[in-house]
Amino acid sequence: MSLLIESIFFSKKESSKEQKENFINNFSKPNKYKDIIKSSDEKVTTSILNDYKGDFPIVSILLHILIDKKLSNSDSSMMELIDNKIKSITEFREKRKMNSFIIAYIDIDDLTIQSKSLRDDISDRLFPLFLSKLFKSGCSLVTNKFQDVIESLNIVEKTSIDRTGDYKCPICYKSGFANNLSQDDLREHIFIFHCNCSLHDIEDSIPICPICNNRPMERMGVHLHEEHGEKGIPTERQLSLSKIYAFCLVIVRKRSNNTYLLVNEAAGRGYWLPGGKLNVNEALQQCAIRETKEETGIDIELKGILRVEFSPMAGYSRMRVIFYAEPIDENQPPRLIPNYESMGAVYVSVNDLSSFSLRGKEPTIWFNYVDKNKPIHPLSLLALEGSLPK
Repeated sequence: MSLLIESIFFSKKESSKEQKENFINNFSKPNKYKDIIKSSDEKVTTSILNDYKGDFPIVSILLHILIDKKLSNSDSSMMELIDNKIKSITEFREKRKMNSFIIAYIDIDDLTIQSKSLRDDISDRLFPLFLSKLFKSGCSLVTNKFQDVIESLNIVEKTSIDRTGDYKCPICYKSGFANNLSQDDLREHIFIFHCNCSLHDIEDSIPICPICNNRPMERMGVHLHEEHGEKGIPTERQLSLSKIYAFCLVIVRKRSNNTYLLVNEAAGRGYWLPGGKLNVNEALQQCAIRETKEETGIDIELKGILRVEFSPMAGYSRMRVIFYAEPIDENQPPRLIPNYESMGAVYVSVNDLSSFSLRGKEPTIWFNYVDKNKPIHPLSLLALEGSLPK
């Protein structure tokens, strides 16, 4: 299988020799990618793809988007660069019908942008907007951390390049990869490769489970996770409560720059708040901390309660607690590599919310509520039955 890398470092333009070598050397280590295809820009990539007759299908495409000092002087120049990459990604997906795992690596150049405050400003203010636009165009992963690039390529290598199993991805096998996978590898392949596909597209492309050959009643991702999960590990269905559907949402604010944590939901469902269902013998506070970590990679400290909601229904009832929290370490970055839980997470400002496709109105309501310093109730409001008041 082949990996196509598009980077300015493969051009004749001036840049640090050490910088080039450090970048390129990361892809010279032994791996299962049979061929590393190098491109310097969009035109070269188009030419390569037009003429490509290689024996090894292109399983991954890495777009190295370098933001240097010259670009950093203008927001419009940076956005223009992103828009050019979006045109390429749209061509990969819509015109060429490529199923490759597409990574957009936003490299904020610390060699030419020596001001840490400027680098932080680009990362905090503009990267969330870059991420939103690139995901909409069909990117599989958008990150500003090179370690995410290496880790995701390792996952793709493990779960998508042919092995000795009995299963294949109903979508990708037509492109020449993701054949002969184990059950676990196929499940994880679908989670990471097709997390940005809409629910409708997934249902059309994978109507029958490729493992048990049944048509599931629930969504395919849920079916694979619940029915074909890792052996010996209880499923979420087994851990969940039955009579009361209790769950939580968490409003996480980073005080230093007044931004809020959003989860990029899988299957194109939009951006949402961290949270989820309560497990058996789990306190709602524990649920809030666990779900936030699973969905975003952020460790939080609960600070208070915004609201407790209860909705009685026939057969079961819904209870929802909305917590307010802050990150334990403001320098801890959100997870960006997709998995079953989510496609990753990002901090956004209230002013930038309109640039994101939200799953519901709650982020807008509660981010504005907290932003206006409205009442936050103490955590002691929620306690176990019979516990003594503090």
